[in-house]
Amino acid sequence: MEKVTYLEQDNPVLQNFDLCIMQEEIMGLLPINHFGIATLLKLLLENDPIYYGYIYFRGKLINSWKESGAKKRTPQLSLISEESSLIEGQSVLSNIFVYQRGFRDWIIRNRVLEKRLGGIFEELSLEIDPRSSVESLGSFERIIVEIIRGITAGHSLMIFNELGAVLSEEELKKLYQIIRYYRERGISFLLISPHYEELKMICDRTAFLKDGQIMKIAKDQREGEEIASAISKNYRKQINFYLKDRKLWDKMTAFCVRYLGKTERQGFEFTIREGECLVLQFLDSADYRDFSDCLTGEGRKREADFLLDGRRIWPGRDRECAVIWEQADRSMLFPELSFMENLCFTMELASGNPIKRRRMRERIRREQEELFGKAVVLKAAGELTKREKYALVYHRILLQRPKFVFCVQPFKNAGLAQRERIWELQRMLLQNGIALIIPTISMADSLSIADRIIRLHTQGEAEEWKRTSFHLLPDTVPFHDLYS
Repeated sequence: MEKVTYLEQDNPVLQNFDLCIMQEEIMGLLPINHFGIATLLKLLLENDPIYYGYIYFRGKLINSWKESGAKKRTPQLSLISEESSLIEGQSVLSNIFVYQRGFRDWIIRNRVLEKRLGGIFEELSLEIDPRSSVESLGSFERIIVEIIRGITAGHSLMIFNELGAVLSEEELKKLYQIIRYYRERGISFLLISPHYEELKMICDRTAFLKDGQIMKIAKDQREGEEIASAISKNYRKQINFYLKDRKLWDKMTAFCVRYLGKTERQGFEFTIREGECLVLQFLDSADYRDFSDCLTGEGRKREADFLLDGRRIWPGRDRECAVIWEQADRSMLFPELSFMENLCFTMELASGNPIKRRRMRERIRREQEELFGKAVVLKAAGELTKREKYALVYHRILLQRPKFVFCVQPFKNAGLAQRERIWELQRMLLQNGIALIIPTISMADSLSIADRIIRLHTQGEAEEWKRTSFHLLPDTVPFHDLYS
């Protein structure tokens, strides 16, 4: 892509965009904010007309501002992201071969195709049943199937969009081995991630994107670390101050979680004190989904017990234990309702006395106007910025006054500014004595606020880490260097 400018509703989204990926190169792309990312991916997939610039694929010009009305020549590439592109209800075999655009056999010879696919799986040291339905696949297996489907279709560029949010560290390492395998066979890769720690493990170069422009391209790991450190300097300074002044509440609470998990695996149990932050990192994405089902109530058959003072409670249903779901700006608000209606949704307003309720609501409204400004409080939730939406969600939880909050993958798909804001809001809950429990696959920024970490391995082993031993965690974990 050379000096590409792309407009949406006459406004530039990509400006003077320059990015060159060589054959057999693994290129990283780190979005400082997410502005322009969705547009970039859409442009790469659909090759829409551009306002200015040139786009080349495999040395051939496929798009130009001079030929905006010409017939589109869509490049042969694959985009693999959190959302599956596989055809549900069909087998792995059918998705990889039968539903390919170039598949022209009148008779489907399953044995021949199974033998061919078995050879591919054997080369990659994978154990996936070609006849299994795609719905039964875990996140890692599904991603591998999408990669193989793209390779067999002749795609020479694979784009991975923030896969660190759905893959554990162990799964990510396996994925990187497969990427290296195909790189040696002439395939190029573009890896998009907001965390340089994920990119530096494998990328040859890394581009830094902000407001639809490539700001800098790091040619090696040392240069990339310098740039990544510079753009997060203020954020890291806040975290440093917080870690130095951090003091845990002395009071020990009787909140206990007992989780048995799948029958063939060992479960885990933990207790937590007021104002403490505990991270539950699942190193198997399937285990994470099982635990998430328990939080929604769909996993009761797996016997997850949430006990407060010996009394069984359900997160999100009992006031003492709240849940903030991932991507809270979308999942936790009613966009058509006002700021105040969303804020007071889970709050217990005084008693049944309507006069007391009105007075309480008016007092809360004045407090929120001082915090956010009158103009913000008068808006509907759907009109708020992302920053304001996150603040609304966390202040609603604060007014609910729970003792414990499950904060599910809080930093998922968040840009740097959003992650910094989420971190500030989590700190606010902790300072008010509310305990945070963060179930996650990727550590993301969780190490910056954690007091304890329980890492849950594939075979059911629960490994507990206290802050004094955080420096022994893998150096690929973001903010690991703050504890070195």
